[in-house]
Amino acid sequence: MLGFFHRFGSCFACVSEPDVTGPKIFQVKTGSLAKSCSNDTPTNVGRSRVVKSKLMPGKVSKVVLDDWQVSGVTTFANGLPSDVSFSTTDSFDFSGGGESCGVVQTANANLPRDQRTVNQWFNTGVFQRPSGRLDIGNNCNNAKFILPGFNNHDVSVFKTFHITERKVLQFRAEAYNLLNHTQFNAVNTAAQFNPGGQQTQTQFGKVTSARNERRMQFSLRFSF
Repeated sequence: MLGFFHRFGSCFACVSEPDVTGPKIFQVKTGSLAKSCSNDTPTNVGRSRVVKSKLMPGKVSKVVLDDWQVSGVTTFANGLPSDVSFSTTDSFDFSGGGESCGVVQTANANLPRDQRTVNQWFNTGVFQRPSGRLDIGNNCNNAKFILPGFNNHDVSVFKTFHITERKVLQFRAEAYNLLNHTQFNAVNTAAQFNPGGQQTQTQFGKVTSARNERRMQFSLRFSF
């Protein structure tokens, strides 16, 4: 849910309040913070109607220092709630053809931050095979654990050259995921149990993909 939206000068911040999902012992919380900023270097128009640099006197300094624009978006977000599916090696029908809540969850699957790894993002040991016919699981809200969150920083730098009153050349440089953080994305959520109740899917609980690495692009735009 949306918490508030506030402006700080030329910066905007948008915060979503935590959203609590699931039964009390399985509760997961999500939230996000996004901040967008834009800043222009100052310019000055004198009485002679000649645009002068406000940063440093001189025509050269005007060309080099003025008409820059820097903007960026920074986002911090928790991961989304995720369900866990399961299958069995013996294809046992637990519900007898009716609806089922799936796997049995015995505790909160979310691990403390310092215990999450690529090989085990959540506590896979809290998920068990249903005991038998008509054991339909115990968590039907599809919120079993939290997927990886992310923090991302996108930055754009523009420089405008006024060739004539109507002819303008603009240089643009843009970077996405500027700090090039490794940001985990998808996690394997498919458990598999044998008749004895042992979980046999070796990829269960492991991180399977990451978000995009840093990407940069440059361009020139001529307007007339």
